[in-house]
Order: sequence, then C-alpha cells, then structure tokens
Amino acid sequence: MNESELPARLRPLMERQGLVVVGRVPIAIVHRGIRHTLPTMHHALQLFELVAARLGERARLDPTSTTEERVLYLRDESLEDGWTLVTPLLELRFGSPMGDVSEQRVPEPDILPDSDAMRAGTLVMREGPSSLAIRYNAQGLLCEWHVEGGDAFTYHWLRSESPYVVDPLSRPPTTPPLSLLCREDLTEEGYGIEKLARIVSDFDAASRVAARVLVPAPLPGGVGGVLARGVLRLRTLLFDTSTPENARFVAVDGLDGSAIGWGATASEAIASWRAALFREKPRPPEPSKFTSEVELPPDTGPREERREDGTMVFSSGLITLSFDGPSIPWPPAIPSATPGLLIPLPPLPEPERIPERYAAAGFSRWVRLVGSRGDVSHALYRADEGGFTLVGDGIVDLVDVAAFDEQMNAADARDDTYKILGHPDPFTDLRHHAAFLQYRCFDDVRHVPIPCEQATAQFGRGHTPAQIDGDAARWLVTRLVDLRRDR
Repeated sequence: MNESELPARLRPLMERQGLVVVGRVPIAIVHRGIRHTLPTMHHALQLFELVAARLGERARLDPTSTTEERVLYLRDESLEDGWTLVTPLLELRFGSPMGDVSEQRVPEPDILPDSDAMRAGTLVMREGPSSLAIRYNAQGLLCEWHVEGGDAFTYHWLRSESPYVVDPLSRPPTTPPLSLLCREDLTEEGYGIEKLARIVSDFDAASRVAARVLVPAPLPGGVGGVLARGVLRLRTLLFDTSTPENARFVAVDGLDGSAIGWGATASEAIASWRAALFREKPRPPEPSKFTSEVELPPDTGPREERREDGTMVFSSGLITLSFDGPSIPWPPAIPSATPGLLIPLPPLPEPERIPERYAAAGFSRWVRLVGSRGDVSHALYRADEGGFTLVGDGIVDLVDVAAFDEQMNAADARDDTYKILGHPDPFTDLRHHAAFLQYRCFDDVRHVPIPCEQATAQFGRGHTPAQIDGDAARWLVTRLVDLRRDR
C-alpha cells in the first residue's frame, strides 16, 4: 500500500518498530483459502461433526447444546471426572441474531449443497483468546467474518501484501491469531474439509487457556455461566484473602461460590474442593430482585420535541420489560452435580520486591487480579482514604509514581464527555458515591511511556474487586475514589 493513501492519523502506525511476522502468506490469500474451504453453512456443519468425531472422548459438548446451537469443549485428559478447557474449541449456531444480511453480494460456489443446513448461521473456531468467527447469510453462504488476534492495522490496511503480524512491544502485547491462519500451506485453494478437521483437532488450545471447568449436569448458562460466577467469586477472594503458602491452584463451585479448595497441584485443589462441597453445600443463586431507588417521572406517553439548537428529542414514554426465568432448571444441589472452576495461581511476588519508589508512595502489597477467562495477574496496591489505587504488573516499570496522582487528577478534569451528553458533572453529582477509574500510560504506536490519561470511568453507589477485570487492569492504573470524601 502507498503510504499517501492512508489517513494522516494512521501513518505513524506504518513506522512502528519491533513488529513480528507470524504468518506465512498474505492475509488476503489466507482469507480466500478459508472461503474456498468453508463456503457454506453446510460445510461449517460438516467441519463441526468431523472434529467432534475425530476428537472422540476428548470432545465434550456444552450440556446446554441443542441442534440449533452447539458448543464443543476440549477435555483435559490429565484431570479426572471430565474437566474441560474454559474456552470452547468450536461453536456452531444457526440463525442470524445480528439481523439478516442476505442482501450482501456473495460469490456462490460452483455447486450448492442440497442441505437443511443451508441457512443463516455462525461458525466460531477458537484457540484460547484467538478466534475466527465466520458468518453465513440466509442462503447459507459465507458473507463475513471477524478475527480476534493479530495486529489490527495490518489486518485492515495491509492484508493484500502482508501476512499476520503481532506487536510484542505494545502493552498489552498483541494476541496471536489462530495458528490455522499462520500456516504456510494455506493457499487460495484452501483445504479439503477432512484436512481442516485434522488441523482444528490439533489446535494447541491447552497452552493458551489456563483455567478448567467442570459441568457434570445441564444448568442455566452452561459452561459460560459457571465461568462467570466462578470468576466473580475468585476476584474478591484472591484480592482480599491471604492464600495458603504453597497453593498453586484454587477451585471454586460454580453455584454460590461457597466451596473453595486449594492445592499445590490441580489434583490436590480438586480433592480439597470436593471435601468443601460436603461442608458448605453450595446452592444455586437466588433469582435477582431488582429494585430501583430512582423516582420515575410520570408517564407522558410518546412525544417529539425540537430544541432551540435544532436537535430533535424522541421519547417512547415509559416501557416495561418482562423476562422469563431460565429454560433449563438448576441441577440438584448435591456434590456430584455441582459445577466447578479451577485456575492456576502464579506465586505472588515477595513483599521485598516492591520497588522503592512505590513503597515510598504508599504501595504496601501485591494483589491478584483475575481475568474473564480465569487468567491470573498481579498488581501493586495502595490503600487510599475510602478507596485504593492499583498499578498492574504489566506497567510497573513505566509509571512515574511521583507524578501520577497529579496526572490522573488532570486527566479527570479534562474529561468533558458529560457536557457533550448534557449530564451533570459525575464527580459532583450527589447520586454518585464512588468513581471507578482506569488510566493508560503507554503509547502503543511509539512504544513509549506517556502521562496517565483516562481510559474508562464508571460512577455509582460503590464498586468492589469483583468488577476489576484482570485482563485489562494488568496494563492500566486503576483507582477507586470515594466521592463523598470532600463533600
């Protein structure tokens, strides 16, 4: 691509140093090969069934799977009782939840299968955090896809000439793409469906996924629900609780999170957890009962209003939304039917490893952070009046700790999004008791530290460690501020 064709704001991305080429052929050729291999939803279904058959007992369908929605997980053969990787290997869904895209112009294969599968749907291949989602239109023809992994700029602007690349110097480093997309033998002609099934079956997903999950019986939310509930419990537990000295794994039930097991090995943690099941007797979560403290205005019905500045305001009036309960009942609350989540625990850095400049600024200990897939990282912790400040271990070397409080306050003062939206200042709005704020301090284009600038801001009645996503917080400065302190 000619650099002059790029928008000016993107040209610095062409000058980045340290990019690593992980693909073997240009991205555009890779995509044409995938299109030739999986041109229709019929082929997507074929792939799913061939992979499941090839894996045999290593494959485990999510217990909530149906003929319209199938999710295939890989069993961890080193563990007993059917523990699986928390991230699925394949997902196959019929239907078009994001709307019909049948009007897109899609090149048809020479021969269209005569199959009930020739309808809208989605196929997702995953290798840990890396994925390729392929979408099919109402005629069952491949129409679009989405890739997670690889450098986004290269993917969108240089795909005709460049293979997949990653940026290991960014914070966080680029997630690598699926190994399938980096193969030297993936040409425009693609693969036969049987060969693709062998390749997908051999994905090294286990090395990219740390956590394991056990779902012995169908339950609402399936594997994803067990993972989400377990992660929320472990975020609070590992943030606030001292762990046993030699614990390198922790297991928690996927119901109410009351049964915890620790161990130096995965098997020891599972055995400890099973003993805890009998003591704690976890139960399914109670249905949430939402109550609002906000006084609703009177319902004036639908209306249109033109403001003095010429903008139009439309309102539907008050509406009521009702939701049915889960279609799958909760399993009996007995140990043999209780789901679980198992994650490895990297050892905490020793207290003496707190850098002197951080200790001088009041940082007193390391805490563990848990990401959405159960990956554990660390952060330095400082107790503040009514709150705390965290510096993720991915940026400890970057932060100017002597100046960062001033930088964060200045960044908050610059944020005027509320003015654009016509809202009151969230820092002085009496409805808000606390602010949960995160800041980036690294320029991923120039690969240099920068003064803290606001990345996210949430305001409300309060925030807890369960809301801290370790995947993001590892690379950010995070602080919880008590807004009532200076009122």
